[in-house]
Amino acid sequence: MKKLLRWNTLRFLLTKLYHSKLILILSIYLLLRSSINIIGGVIHQNVIESDIASLLLGMLVLFIYVKARRNNAFQK
Repeated sequence: MKKLLRWNTLRFLLTKLYHSKLILILSIYLLLRSSINIIGGVIHQNVIESDIASLLLGMLVLFIYVKARRNNAFQK
């Protein structure tokens, strides 16, 4: 039940932010910030799990956004 609620909340937020560029900017920022933190962590040998999770979340949001845009473009 909680997973369904989380998925519905994520889907709701993505549809609300679909036409704004804010979700795209935020996901790119999240990807860049976590990538820099991971590279710095590899250099200093202390990669934090939250950086990896942030990277994966940013990739997921960007993938969903691009997929939704692509599906919408083909429907027109």
